[in-house]
Amino acid sequence: MIKEMLDMYIEPTVEDIHHRYNSWHHCHGFFMDNHQRLHEEAVQDVAALHLGFYLASWGMMRGGSNLLQKDYKIHLNFIRTVAGKPDYAAFYTGQLPDEEHVDILLELVNETRACYEGFNISDTLVTKILMGVFGNIPAYDRYFRKGLRLHSMKSSLTKASLIELVRFYCTYQMEFEPYLDNGYTPMKLIDMYFWQCAIFNKQASKIVATDFASLNDEGDKVSMVHS
Repeated sequence: MIKEMLDMYIEPTVEDIHHRYNSWHHCHGFFMDNHQRLHEEAVQDVAALHLGFYLASWGMMRGGSNLLQKDYKIHLNFIRTVAGKPDYAAFYTGQLPDEEHVDILLELVNETRACYEGFNISDTLVTKILMGVFGNIPAYDRYFRKGLRLHSMKSSLTKASLIELVRFYCTYQMEFEPYLDNGYTPMKLIDMYFWQCAIFNKQASKIVATDFASLNDEGDKVSMVHS
């Protein structure tokens, strides 16, 4: 099941090398390669561009945050004060955060949110930012949370939920590991899996609903013939 969902997610990027899903690779890859140089103004500027485009490709500049009214430089404060902070350098290793580091991860969430003071920064947006930069936390958007609920797992951004995700990955680590070679991080794979589960469920529900509607139409036709 995990392999099937991950393959479904990746398929569009294989068919189209410029697919919007690839913006995560470009953004995260830049931060991974340059996080030790985030004190340089030129690197900060390019980092902000990557982050801005990645967020836009996922529709994150719309909604109630009002970031749509700002240019890419709105992200410079976060990049200067949080993304390059030595306290969070360990998150650039690409490894799965263990349970002991979940509290630090939540501190990172709060510091990131504080960088956008005055904007309505939702859990979805703050986790989408951190996913693009560190790749260390899933984006708690609508479909990801729905995927969690389909598995009867906690769907709010809490310590308990993050620990549950760490344990889920460890339980099915052998199924996730082959995809690490493609540049994905453990938490990005978690993000992809639950997101795709929700999309698959939505598509399957539409197919079932359409099929039932067709059956009902046929039944009505048969009834009319026999009446």
